[in-house]
Amino acid sequence: MEPEKPFSDFLASKRASDSQRIPGQRLGLELKQFPTIDSAMCGIQPSMIALAADPNTGKTILTVNLAVDILQSNPGASVLFYSMDDTRDAIVGRFVAKLTDLPINDVQRKAKGAAEEKAIGDAYKWMSTLAEANRLNVREIVGGMTITAISEAVHTHPNRDSLIVIIDGMYTSRWTVDIPRFGKKTSIVPTASRNSRNCTK
Repeated sequence: MEPEKPFSDFLASKRASDSQRIPGQRLGLELKQFPTIDSAMCGIQPSMIALAADPNTGKTILTVNLAVDILQSNPGASVLFYSMDDTRDAIVGRFVAKLTDLPINDVQRKAKGAAEEKAIGDAYKWMSTLAEANRLNVREIVGGMTITAISEAVHTHPNRDSLIVIIDGMYTSRWTVDIPRFGKKTSIVPTASRNSRNCTK
């Protein structure tokens, strides 16, 4: 890690960089399928997206659609997708359903014909290509997964400058957090905003 610049040098560098921007230029990653969000936010700026909501309110469908849009619209972007509600298998099924335009239950059964088989195969090939390029990873948060582990994955990711982190379903889950200073683990039920701050430190 490079040593941190003195703050005065950082300010001068940032001011020079900002002055070169084109008026109206998008500041973040493009969302072609969500133009209203894209316009309002001037693009999805590389960050952590922590979505917390009651069960069965559509948050997983929304986050999967956002993830696919980000990856399809921005060739250099990467997505880390963490789920606290669903298994990895279930989330992958939702990705396949989105990519194939098939009902979620259909993608979990044997394909009905050659066209459906090809569509599902193409979806898996697309996701595998992204996974091999370190552009897509889907993980379920299970026992032993800590905020510290997620934070480390974010800070060591090779494409951190264009990385979107999605944590789906933070509202009802209990976390185990490493507290190195005290040499122990503490279980807490945090708010989404508190988790977001902890993961981006």
